[in-house]
Amino acid sequence: MNKELALAIDVVRPLVYVVGEEEYKIVSDIVSKFIKDIDKKCDTNCGRCTECLKAVEKSDIEIFIYKTTAGLMSYKEWVMEFEKDIKPKFQLFQETLSEIAKVTPTNKRTLYILLDVDTYLQDTSSNINYIRKLKDIALNFYHDQNNIRSLIVLSSELAVPRKLQRYEEVIFYSLPTSEEIAQKVNQIVDDYNSSVSSASKKISKEYDPSVMLGLKGLTLFETEQITLTSIKRHKKLCADEIKAFKKSILRKTNLLEIVETDLSFEDVGGMEPVKDWLSKREGVWTEEGIKAEIPQTKGLLLLGITGCGKSHLSKAMARQWGLPLISLNMSRVFSPRVGESEANFLKATKTIESLSPCILFIDEIEKGFAGSQSSTFSDAGTTARVIGNFLTWYQDNELPIFIIATCNSIQYLPPELVSRFDEKFFVNIPSTRERAAIFDICLKRYKRDWRKLNISPTQLADKSALLTGREIDQVVKASIVEAFYEQRVKNKGKDKKDLTTVDLRQDHIEKVLFNKVPILKTMEDDIKYLVQWVGWDEDKKDGIRANYANRREEDEKDDINKLLNDVLSSKEDYIKGWHNKGSKK
Repeated sequence: MNKELALAIDVVRPLVYVVGEEEYKIVSDIVSKFIKDIDKKCDTNCGRCTECLKAVEKSDIEIFIYKTTAGLMSYKEWVMEFEKDIKPKFQLFQETLSEIAKVTPTNKRTLYILLDVDTYLQDTSSNINYIRKLKDIALNFYHDQNNIRSLIVLSSELAVPRKLQRYEEVIFYSLPTSEEIAQKVNQIVDDYNSSVSSASKKISKEYDPSVMLGLKGLTLFETEQITLTSIKRHKKLCADEIKAFKKSILRKTNLLEIVETDLSFEDVGGMEPVKDWLSKREGVWTEEGIKAEIPQTKGLLLLGITGCGKSHLSKAMARQWGLPLISLNMSRVFSPRVGESEANFLKATKTIESLSPCILFIDEIEKGFAGSQSSTFSDAGTTARVIGNFLTWYQDNELPIFIIATCNSIQYLPPELVSRFDEKFFVNIPSTRERAAIFDICLKRYKRDWRKLNISPTQLADKSALLTGREIDQVVKASIVEAFYEQRVKNKGKDKKDLTTVDLRQDHIEKVLFNKVPILKTMEDDIKYLVQWVGWDEDKKDGIRANYANRREEDEKDDINKLLNDVLSSKEDYIKGWHNKGSKK
């Protein structure tokens, strides 16, 4: 049982709000707490079987449960509602609160559990009577010295009106533990094995580690559903079936989306330091890593100018690690309605947790988290609260969820967010060698063998100084179009020639390169600020505030090294100049 809820019950908190996905489990946990020391209960202490119901009657607890479809019922009526075909009674919520408020002398402790009443607790004028009544009940329960009573609101959605914040304790009920999941799976497998006579058809309990790891983050209800489905389809527990089920969870929300990718590290030119860093941490979430008590790596921040391959590397990493890549769009989290932004973020994190182990991808994070300092004046503190919630969740989360974020403008991120990441890498303009590798990758991507076409990626790299990886990809695509157009012009008026194999030459690429204007020319201040912010440690040959994702080779005398050296050796304080420029505006 959740320790916070157990403590709240023990100290007789009059009003408790429990946020959880599985009401049957939570209610059963509450019941089990009071009948654990009573004889003649079932071995599992389920709280729902005949033995447990008898134990509840013998206990010193009396439980009533309210739901909108059946009104206020005793715990036994709630358990037997569908088995005994108990006819539900329609009861308005206001009437239920009035009934709860009545003092009925009893020598037992009384718990009232209200299911899914968050709609009545939204901070709106139409709910003012419900909120006032709950406040009165909480105060009456607190001051009643003769009867021990508590009210527990149980819902998957959090809705705490401002007028109840000082009287209500909020508890988040965690997802099932590995032991609870294993117990549920074993129970289902035992039931299946008892139904088949042939020993060869029975399912072994020595499960693949990837199966139990994949079930982590799911509710017991979801675990049961996917286990039954997997047994029905495959006659075993199948890891791929679990992955497919987890992907289907994202269809139920518009806050997140899964990013399908076939990229690998071989499809990313350069950035060897980042690849090495990620490769060393691959597998820390596996059973082997957990048994060895390897600390979980929580996050990586990739900062740099646009088009240098930050998102590309993030997608490649997901395939390299064999984990789903979940994209969080912060613009969908924020809402103009009061409290909805925080609620949306809570929904997103709960969904992400149910998909673990996974990689959470936040592209251009500064656009979603900018403006925290002015949030009090611009949006009544909504942005600041969401950032605070993110930082708390990031710090406290113990599930295998790796966050990789990209950033183009580091100056807009709050320092407390930047410092949370395990490592920060500055993705710079690719060096000459990296540009050659990128030309090689792009030509292969568009099915052009540069060896057969007598094209030299090295020579092209020398002529493409200051281009980003995205711009090199654009150059290759434009060159193929140029070659196609040239071939069409040559064959105009003649017999049609098969154009499915367009002959690409080096001069086609060089022609496009000659006319290509690097994006760096339009954002010189940005790159200067970033380089100055990152800094340079001459002793370790790397950045100060972030490590360089691109190796700076001493023998590469290209324009990007010249630019870096000029900026780093300049007496002008670009960071100070940037902030002064902003303050003047």
